[in-house]
Amino acid sequence: MNTNFITILLPESFEHCYVGQCSKKESCLHYLKGQETKPSDVPFIGYHPNKLNVGANCQEYVENRLIPHYMGFMKGAGQIPAKLVATFNRRCMQDLGMQKTRFYQLRKGEIPLTPYESEQIASLFAEMGVNPEEAFDEVVMRYDI
Repeated sequence: MNTNFITILLPESFEHCYVGQCSKKESCLHYLKGQETKPSDVPFIGYHPNKLNVGANCQEYVENRLIPHYMGFMKGAGQIPAKLVATFNRRCMQDLGMQKTRFYQLRKGEIPLTPYESEQIASLFAEMGVNPEEAFDEVVMRYDI
């Protein structure tokens, strides 16, 4: 994968790794990010080349895999029958254990839904008679970090 693409999608504070002997280095985001800069040019802490617990034992391993993150569900909320809107809102907040503020931020697409939240909300849409595939406003591909 193009490392320039990785740079764009990862936060600046994402740790770099310089462990060349690691068996998982080709699929680890920390290592791929570390290949973009020399250790001497890094302004923050990275993983030292002599780090213990590499490969299968590495606690910091993050797979180089993009997953879909759903943004907003105003489109689906507009398809819910008016008499069920209050029930849908209440169930979302109760089932996901969230405050009103977070619920409305998620609904408007101000913050992305976690994979778990999107699954739960999709199942609620299905219960309300809305096709879950048409309920979310936008899908953004991101790393699961």
